[in-house]
Formats: sequence, structure tokens, C-alpha cells
Amino acid sequence: MYDSRTLKPSRSVGQDWVECPVLGCEHRVQRQRRVFIRDERFRCPAHGIYISSSTFEYDDYHDNILTTSDQDSEVLDRIFAVKRETDRLGRERSEDALTFSVFRSLESRGALDPVMSAIANRDESHAVPSYWSFSLEHNNAHPLLVGAREAFGEVQDRGSEPDLIVETAQSLFLIEAKLDSHNVTAPSRPWVLDTYQRAEGNWFDTVFRTSPTRIARELKLYQLMRLWLLGTWMAEKAEKRFVLASLVPGASDRDIVSRFEPQLVLANDRKFVRHTWEGIRDQVRPEADRTGLAALVDYVDHKTLGYDTSGRLRMAFSGEAQA
Repeated sequence: MYDSRTLKPSRSVGQDWVECPVLGCEHRVQRQRRVFIRDERFRCPAHGIYISSSTFEYDDYHDNILTTSDQDSEVLDRIFAVKRETDRLGRERSEDALTFSVFRSLESRGALDPVMSAIANRDESHAVPSYWSFSLEHNNAHPLLVGAREAFGEVQDRGSEPDLIVETAQSLFLIEAKLDSHNVTAPSRPWVLDTYQRAEGNWFDTVFRTSPTRIARELKLYQLMRLWLLGTWMAEKAEKRFVLASLVPGASDRDIVSRFEPQLVLANDRKFVRHTWEGIRDQVRPEADRTGLAALVDYVDHKTLGYDTSGRLRMAFSGEAQA
């Protein structure tokens, strides 16, 4: 996996060519325009990556995943049998690859409970993750989410898909993970807002203070609105507390709580929180060697986001370790 220790801190880009970003590599490929394409014209044969002027993609998406055991690969294979979008997992900026790398590492090392406790700011235990809605226990989409999609009239292939569902003995978490994007989404089919509001005996009015039009179209918080609506309903059915978490880089979406929380009907058993990838890293860092999570700390410390318009390498997270 390439990161700030193995990538050039800056690189040259010509009108029609781009350098391979890997340190010491002088190979140049044809410069891509507009849409990223996996094509031999854009591939470095020495390092197996497809290159653009700003980022790259691995030939094999497994090279973009921190956890590489046979069991992890088996989990991914089972998920990909039902997950809607898998073709971007090899991208340097893939939020899916980041999410699986971090939370699968925590899960496999028995460190998920304390992280979920930190996110919820209360004790959580027996945490079980469902990556991109896929429940390993049920070998299909999480049954609570299936029920919620049906209850709120979501159609197949367009239903809400949280990046992560984590169910603990006490709570249900939905996590919306961001890396190089922001919580700004609007509906492409605005007529569905009425369905969301009227379904399940106007459940929307039980958990929101303002209209779906204002939240989704004016504030452009459509995705978070859907996750709060479905998640509160799911938690009610499971008789558990509910937490919707916006998981972002430390420098991103600092105002998301002040933007979204006033729209919500909050209660002791349901809350919206902002948490950061750096917060997870800093929580596990003190015991990382003992718990086997040193690789996770290094991963977050050195993760990159490609190159800016001046050709300088961008870091994904703040407080990265020095090489």
C-alpha cells in the first residue's frame, strides 16, 4: 500500500503526460482527462496502478485494504455478492476502503467496543458491525434495514445504504463515513420527500422538527436525513438506543452538528454526533503495540489524498507522523 512514506511529495505533470507518483519511478503515462479510466495507457507496469493528474487506483483492490488475511478476503467476497457499488474500492480516495480497513482492524483485534463507547460517549458492549449494510450473521442485508427500506417506500437499488451499521447490546449505530467529500447531498427525485414524511404514521414528524423540503433541498442534508429517519425507526423496532454518527477527517464538516441537530427531535435514547478518524487513531495509539493495532495507527498517520493542482501531495488526516 502506497502512502506518504512511499509517494513523491511533489511530482511533475505535463500537458499530455503524468509521472508515476511512487518514489524513484520515472515512468510516465498518458494524461487522463475528465473521467478516471482503468486503461493500459494510464497504468504504470512497475507498480500496478492506474494514474491521473491528481490520484491513482490499484490494479487489485486488495492492495488498498489494510487487513489482508484470508478471512478478511472471504468477508469482502460475501459482501460484494450483494453490495451495489464495488468498482471504486481500489481508489486512493475510497471511503469504502478506509471504512473497511479501520473498522475491520478494530473488530479483528477486539477493540470495537471501546471505540463505539467513545463515539456514543457511554458504555457499549458486544459490538457487531455490518459493512455497507451486509450482515454476516444473516448473509444478506441487515434485516432491520430491509424492514426500514420497505416501510418508507424505498425502491430496490436506490435504498439507503449506511457505510456501517454497528449493533451493540445497548445501541444501534449508523455511521456515515467521509474522506474527501462533505455532508452535502440533495434528492435527485424530490417527489419522494412526501413519501418519507407520510410513511409509518408520519414517523418523520416524530423525529424531525422541520420539513423534509428544508432539510433535503435547502440545507442539502438529504443523506443524513434519510439515515436519521430510518435509523430511529430501526432502533425503535430493536428496542435499542440510536446513534447516527458523521465520521469525518478532523478538518472537515466542523459545523455539521450545528447544521443538522436543530432539525432533529433528540431524546436520551437517540443522538447525532460528529466523530473523527483522527479521534479513533488517537484513542488506540497508546496501546497500539500491545493490542496489535500499530499498523492501523500507521495507516491513518500516513494516508494520502492524491495531489493538489500545484503537484503537492495531500495528507488525508491531521497530526500525521513524520517519516
